[in-house]
Amino acid sequence: MCPDDHRRHVWRRPGQRADPAFIISHHTGPQQEVMYPSLIFQQNNVKPHTTRVAMNYLTAYQTLPWPAKPLDPSPNEHVWDMMGRRLHLPGNVDDLAQQLEQIW
Repeated sequence: MCPDDHRRHVWRRPGQRADPAFIISHHTGPQQEVMYPSLIFQQNNVKPHTTRVAMNYLTAYQTLPWPAKPLDPSPNEHVWDMMGRRLHLPGNVDDLAQQLEQIW
């Protein structure tokens, strides 16, 4: 256990786990609507995201369905591939930067 893992660790005696006296009832950290007022979730329906708790939480937010046949999740990889094919072996970093700028 690392002391800087940003998790709150709790040790309880047997039988205390479900006792309301030992449960934090309110979230005290920043809420999504404060940090990101126009937040939209995209629901990909993986098992943890379809639990009753998760689904109840998501009812407060706008959600986008996950497409049945998702598009390429990383189209920028195609751009880098295309640029890489047009590159000539650069002599140094400045040459590389100049070539990339010209290709772009």
